[in-house]
Amino acid sequence: MSKLLVYVPRSLLDIYSQTLKQGDIHYGAAAVALDGESVFHFFDSEPERVYGQRWAALALHAAAPLARQYVPREALLLTVYQGNARAYLYHRDVDEPIEAEVHLIPDASEITSRSTGLLETTVLAQKHVMIVGLGSGGSQIALELAKAGIGQFTLVDFDRIDLSNVARHVAGVNDLGRLKTNVMREAILQKNPSAQINTFNHDVDSHLPYIADSLKGVDLLIAATDNNRSRFNLNALALEKRIPMLVGRATTRAAGGDVLRVRPYEGPCYACLFGAGLLGQEERSSMRQLRPQTPAYVSDADVQATIQVGLASDIAPIANMVVKLALVELSRGLESGLKSLETDLAADFYLWGNRREDIFVKWPPLGYGFQQNTILRWYGVRATRNPTCPACGEQTQKTVEGEDFFGGE
Repeated sequence: MSKLLVYVPRSLLDIYSQTLKQGDIHYGAAAVALDGESVFHFFDSEPERVYGQRWAALALHAAAPLARQYVPREALLLTVYQGNARAYLYHRDVDEPIEAEVHLIPDASEITSRSTGLLETTVLAQKHVMIVGLGSGGSQIALELAKAGIGQFTLVDFDRIDLSNVARHVAGVNDLGRLKTNVMREAILQKNPSAQINTFNHDVDSHLPYIADSLKGVDLLIAATDNNRSRFNLNALALEKRIPMLVGRATTRAAGGDVLRVRPYEGPCYACLFGAGLLGQEERSSMRQLRPQTPAYVSDADVQATIQVGLASDIAPIANMVVKLALVELSRGLESGLKSLETDLAADFYLWGNRREDIFVKWPPLGYGFQQNTILRWYGVRATRNPTCPACGEQTQKTVEGEDFFGGE
């Protein structure tokens, strides 16, 4: 038999060391065998959802393995003594227990330790981000922020994973039918086990009072939804609560996209830009999105034929820009490796093109030039608050258009 590896959360080992006395047995633990029973992950209780064979598992605070008569025929035995852990595998096909190599799963601070110096991880661990919309873009955003060490999430989405999601989403076929909030909760915890996660499985547009209440204590709101109604509603809440917001969206077939940063009453809001005609056509990516917008006499088959989705690689640059802006916003004013980006990312609105179609059809080929607007590059758009904006209009500033639109001379 190949080497056996057992992974135990450090926090769990600490609990056993502090609470169990010599000779005590804890029967509430669980083990999951992976990779042909050569790797085992140890849990304090039955895991919510892990693919692999479940094994009986015991925890014993003692200097030596428990007497054989007290152990099930098939079990993983973890012994804890003076802060040290040893693991023994009892298997139906093996007469004597096999000692396994024990590895400790570190806590969140150790997982993000390599980001120290670039990210203010201790500060980010205290930050609370609400993400509304957990589709192809929102799921990537949530996972990347978890990797960066964000400590608290509120996840909002009423939808479930279906087959059309799998090619672009963090989820896989094993998640079909599941609520996106539950899928992403598990994905986040896989990257940041100590993250605190709240989930809300309802349509934001019909539960705005709840969303408003849930914004208490939130440091950043991210709108990753696929329709303008929800974005306008979230924009209004961000202004009301004076919480910074990021809006990331893709255009039809993800030919491109844009990201807006809303700093309430400091710069443009979502309504400012929409009123200025800067937003292109929404991505038409799901039956759920298009069916309510289509007359009843149009068949489902005809509606399905109009669905136009982009590739995951087309969504990724947009999601990544949202993450970058989020980390800069959450680290704003702190001494970190991202501080220089506060100057670089001075614009509030950013435009990206994936392909020369839709609103980018007249742009020249990428080629070798760098003094012209081309696809596969980010552009900071010079946009300011609209004085006639129905949501935030108070100033006499206006959106700059024409030759100076992209901040040129």
